[in-house]
Amino acid sequence: MKRKFEHLSQGEYLYVEDEIAAAERSLYLWWWRYLRLSQDYWWLCRQNGKCSDKKFAQTYSKFGDVFRQNFQDWWMDKGIALFGSDIHPYKVEWATNSHIWLSDQTPWLGIIIVPLFKTKSELRKQFSDLMKSHVQANCDAHRPSVSAADMSSLKGVRRKVIEDAHKVWCLNELISHLKITGQIKKSQKYTQLWIGKKADLELRRNYERYKTNRNLANERLTMRVKVCRYIAKANCLISNVEIGSFPNFTMPEKTKRWTKKQELDLASAVAAGEWRSEEFLNRENLKLFDFDNE
Repeated sequence: MKRKFEHLSQGEYLYVEDEIAAAERSLYLWWWRYLRLSQDYWWLCRQNGKCSDKKFAQTYSKFGDVFRQNFQDWWMDKGIALFGSDIHPYKVEWATNSHIWLSDQTPWLGIIIVPLFKTKSELRKQFSDLMKSHVQANCDAHRPSVSAADMSSLKGVRRKVIEDAHKVWCLNELISHLKITGQIKKSQKYTQLWIGKKADLELRRNYERYKTNRNLANERLTMRVKVCRYIAKANCLISNVEIGSFPNFTMPEKTKRWTKKQELDLASAVAAGEWRSEEFLNRENLKLFDFDNE
């Protein structure tokens, strides 16, 4: 864990470690990762959240600059307030030092003082009186909307589709970035077939068992189609996380986001190769390219 958590007690540290581990196993990790694929969101962060698309601006106010932190740091700064109650549902229980620390991070948690020398009937009476003045906190006001049905339906193959689409999109975007920055010359080598194989996409049948020209041609065609489909799926997911919805494979309607100057500056920054994200521009992906033989 990084130094920013060194001030925590042992119990608080263990709670944070467990919280982050649970978050990394959840789909919220992929929500965050897909947001980091958005060129428009990268530009929005460069503009400090200024744009004419209200939903887009709201996402920035909730998620912040996801390009400046790793997932662990972002989760503790932003994610726990957005999704913490889904990772570890809150309930009435004896408070620990971890809960007291957590109450400072989350706007809808409160601490109640319980005098243990009182009888159960006295405590019930006081708790009942306290609840009469209770106003339910609107948790949804602090987090993007997400359909419980959508989140629970992503199991097995569908989750793998999200992961594979992310990998395919990253390799495709990295090729574009390396072309813009002049780091690859023989671009014909890095085809959709190359992307599919490097992303370890599985085909429905084993073409290796039937190495004929026709079957190899079918393999190439099938892989190209699958790569195109995955890029399209990833684009839908990216467009929806931009406006606070995940997972969603339906492309939303486009809305005007930028002034003319912002559009020109964005185009100039992209043409100069400034657009980058560690999601696609990382060592693992760069190792797949044979720069020595370019």
